[in-house]
Amino acid sequence: MTFPRIFIAAALLITAGYLQFPILPEGVELLPKDFSALGLAIYLAFYATAFAPLIPLAMALLRGLTAFRLPRGPALLLAISAGVCGLIIALGGALISGTGAKMVLLHGITLTIAVCASIMLASTWPWEASEFHRQSWRNITLPMAVALWSLVSAGAVFLGTNRIAGDRPFCIALHTNQTEAIRSLAELRGLSFYTNMSGNKSTSEWDFRGLLIVDSVGGPEVYNWSPRYMHFYPVDNPERMITSAMKACVPRKDFWRTLSII
Repeated sequence: MTFPRIFIAAALLITAGYLQFPILPEGVELLPKDFSALGLAIYLAFYATAFAPLIPLAMALLRGLTAFRLPRGPALLLAISAGVCGLIIALGGALISGTGAKMVLLHGITLTIAVCASIMLASTWPWEASEFHRQSWRNITLPMAVALWSLVSAGAVFLGTNRIAGDRPFCIALHTNQTEAIRSLAELRGLSFYTNMSGNKSTSEWDFRGLLIVDSVGGPEVYNWSPRYMHFYPVDNPERMITSAMKACVPRKDFWRTLSII
């Protein structure tokens, strides 16, 4: 398999593991109403975060399917700019994420590495002779590994849920301000099924990553997902919490059938 084909395969893996669905969440307008410097900066950061997982694929297709190459100087400048912006967004997101800070950093920093490396791999530096290309390929293996973990994690959530719930009604919820079940299988991926909220008791918000609620004779059983160990752990006395975790979603017998793929 030639390098361009390997590059495209790696980019497809990164896109599958990182891209969030829907790309533009409900209620988000295409253009900001506030055209101040701060308002535009927030929207630019939002769009950069939303579409960044597609950049490695775009660079790989550019390299593999066309004769065009990014000039060396502009490619290096673009990669550095993307790296700086990505790190600022990742660190800023982590600062306001509370429990999810580590996951936000992992998500943001590895995605930034993928974007920067892919830009360099689509440049005019020859693959065989360029240390830039060889180093960029070594760098992109980290986000590839994270993307693979993200996809495998979805399978772990699925299997863990079935093992715990059996034939009982259940539902799965993300940690958001809204109490509703997830809507797609894509939300079970490791880079989607975690909290980026600052939940803690002082604000009466959740402090969970992802919740599984299972109906039982003695009342709902609540489980919290651990992205690190890819395992559900029972939540002790969930009814005593300021914001009840038991109201995150409504268990149902056919829960899996209610989910779309993305």
